[in-house]
Amino acid sequence: MNELIELLQRLNFKISSCESITGGLFAQELTSIAGASQYFNGGIVAYSDEAKINITKIKKQTIEKYGAVSKECALEMAVNSQNMFKTEIAISFTGNAGPKTMENKPIGLVYVGIVINDKTWCETFQFVGNRNEIRTQVVEQAIIILKKILLNFKK
Repeated sequence: MNELIELLQRLNFKISSCESITGGLFAQELTSIAGASQYFNGGIVAYSDEAKINITKIKKQTIEKYGAVSKECALEMAVNSQNMFKTEIAISFTGNAGPKTMENKPIGLVYVGIVINDKTWCETFQFVGNRNEIRTQVVEQAIIILKKILLNFKK
């Protein structure tokens, strides 16, 4: 996490998050380090479809057509978080941590949406483990992805 924070500070970027499957774990990791307000504007935990629609302004049609566990939903969550918090970077997490399949999608299926300025990415993962193991793996992989993107990022 320290390397990610150094990159954010070097680029003078602020980040925000919109979390479902991770339940705020990414924001918790960011804010566990002193001085978080220098690089983190805020985050939302939108766990239910209702919260995604009403609070994070995910289109109801997106969830009806693709599901809450989808690339489309992840990207919309990230873009809406970026707009809401006025950050250069936003990241979102949506997936199925179990204990059973959801939307006919397997346990461990996760989408991580990222937006930096006007560029978007979405990574798809299939993790194995219990709920907390999956959530931890999601955050760990998200940090790796963000670092990789930011290391190669040109303003």
